Amino acid sequence: MLKLHKGMFGDAATERVRLQNKAAQVLAAGEPIRLQLGFGRHPMRNFLNLDFRYRVLENMEPADFYDSTFIFDWPKGIPLPNDSVDFIFHEDMYEHLDQKEQYYLLTEALRVLKPGRYHRINAPNLKFIMESYSKFSEGQVGIYDEWDKWHHKAVPTRASLEEQALIVGYSKVHFNGKNKTISGVKFRERRPGNDLHQEHYNLHADLEK
Repeated sequence: MLKLHKGMFGDAATERVRLQNKAAQVLAAGEPIRLQLGFGRHPMRNFLNLDFRYRVLENMEPADFYDSTFIFDWPKGIPLPNDSVDFIFHEDMYEHLDQKEQYYLLTEALRVLKPGRYHRINAPNLKFIMESYSKFSEGQVGIYDEWDKWHHKAVPTRASLEEQALIVGYSKVHFNGKNKTISGVKFRERRPGNDLHQEHYNLHADLEK
C-alpha cells in the first residue's frame, strides 16, 4: 500500500490552490468543510488538514490522506471564502503562537466559519500548570518552565482565552472537557495524554460564531 510522504507536496502556492479546489469539491457535494489546523503527525479523516511544514512520520499514513492534507503557511491566511467552514479544530497548537499570532488565528477562523458554528480549541491550561508544578515561594527558580521546555510562546488560561475570543467577535465560549465538544462533530482528541490530568491539564473550548 502506498504511504504518505513529504515529496508528494508542492510549494505554498500550489498547496493553497489544491486546498481551494478540494474545498470547492466538498461544497459542491453538499458535505461539511471541517478544518484541522496544525495537524502535526495526525491528519484526520473527514477533515481538511493544514500545517505549515510536513511532520507526519514518513511512510506511516496511507497515501490517500494526500487528498485532504495541505502544507503551506496557513497562519498567514486561510484561502477560503467567508462563512464557508462548518468546524475548525486544533490541539496543542495554540500555545505555540505568540499573542499577535493568536489574534490573527482567531479572526481568520471567525471569518471563514459559518454563523453558529464552532472553533474547537484544545490547549494547555497555564493556571493549572503553574499552580500544580511551580514553587513560587522559591522565587524565579521555583517557576515551572512551561515555555522553553515545550517551545511554547503564549499559554492561555480560561480567562485569557475567553477574553480573546469575545474581543474578536465570537458570540460565546463553551468550556467542557476532552472529547466533550458540543458541536456534534465526531472525532477523537489526543491531548492531554494519559500521563496528565485529563480534566484540568488542558483547556477544551468550543468558540461559537
